Amino acid sequence: RTGVLPNATLNVDISPEYMGVGYVIGPRIAGVMFAGGVLSWLVLLPLFSIFGNYLTVPFPPVPANGLQISQMSPGQLWSAYIRYTGAGAVLAAGLITLARTIPTIVSSFRDSVRDFSAKTGTGSARTRTERDMPMTLVLAGTLLLALFLALAPRLPTQGNFMASVLVVIFGFFFVTVSSRIVGLIGSSSNPISGMTIATLILTCTIFVALGWTGDAYSPIALCVGAVVCIGAATAGATSQDLKTGYIVGATPIYQQYGLIIGVLVSALIIGYTTLYLHNVMTIGSDALPAPQATLMSTIIHGLLSQNLPWSLL
Repeated sequence: RTGVLPNATLNVDISPEYMGVGYVIGPRIAGVMFAGGVLSWLVLLPLFSIFGNYLTVPFPPVPANGLQISQMSPGQLWSAYIRYTGAGAVLAAGLITLARTIPTIVSSFRDSVRDFSAKTGTGSARTRTERDMPMTLVLAGTLLLALFLALAPRLPTQGNFMASVLVVIFGFFFVTVSSRIVGLIGSSSNPISGMTIATLILTCTIFVALGWTGDAYSPIALCVGAVVCIGAATAGATSQDLKTGYIVGATPIYQQYGLIIGVLVSALIIGYTTLYLHNVMTIGSDALPAPQATLMSTIIHGLLSQNLPWSLL
């Protein structure tokens, strides 16, 4: 904490969940995440602390407590400065990944639109292994979702309507991209984070252009990003399931009905589980941290309030 590396902090948080995640993502990605922690707590924090010794006024963005850097603890430094730097790293990684997949995105979207226009009727003339859910049912479900979002309570009416429109537009585009990329390349190449961040940025930019900059519009932007994110993730999983079904000779329409049931059941169970965890442990606290949710909140509030610290990002 003192000397050559002032405020350098080494924390150890060992848990079965983290060990399991590390095993799943592999040593390379786990090493990158570990390197991010080293960069934050053993490089940037001491650098800010050394730099702060020569300042006589709070360094922007000014923390809520108005303290100077030399007066702040490591945790306060992380919240005021390092958090935005990390958010910028994740934002840049997501956008770079999204940019790298633009050729695949364009071709996937073009092929999907062609396939969409070619699907007519219920597909009764097709063979059993090529029978898909009728397009009329897909469109009806999309309109039902949009109507639900438009009429959802506790949100501004005009914001609800705009959210439903944006969900349909962004959802159609990014779900198509996710499904095609996973089907052609694999789930590891699915840029869900980049598509979610792009959705949030575009949604907040539209809101700012319309003059919707109040706190009441933050949850609307979050809902748009969350629905598109979950839709893209589900589309990728659906492509993997349908690929497997094609190999073993399954009937796609029955797989799709099963996936709908699974999504509805899991949404109810996960929804109540999330509310229970929040009531007991408070999501976002030290007991139950939520880094991705914190990143999304930082982007949304910063864009809508137009005071995002772009230099740190």
